Amino acid sequence: MVGEKEISIFAITCKNSSNNSGISKGFDACMACDTEACHRAEKKHSTHIYRCHAELTEAVTPLYVGDVLVGYLLFGHVFSYPSHEEGWAVIEKRCESYHVNARMLKEDLFTGRMAKLSIMSVTANRA
Repeated sequence: MVGEKEISIFAITCKNSSNNSGISKGFDACMACDTEACHRAEKKHSTHIYRCHAELTEAVTPLYVGDVLVGYLLFGHVFSYPSHEEGWAVIEKRCESYHVNARMLKEDLFTGRMAKLSIMSVTANRA
């Protein structure tokens, strides 16, 4: 079972939104995307590079001690588009249903403040 804690500039930007359901929807999308990526990385026992729900590039690496999975290391958000304009058009469209402050999100992307700290841990399923 994967346990998660995430601090994301996306979530911080959402906090400045007047739409609480958008905050929850965006955060839930982050969690679901990261959880799926962790499962894929675990299954292949190697780094998994993917586009997140907001169309930013991220990577996750499973961490093992011997044969025991002890956690995951996540890297992101990476802006991997040929131009700011092209990338922003895609990201803005993907995030519009979250009703975030688009101006702040764009500013965070282009000033290098778009960063994520994720701590993923594995907990044993207890019967």
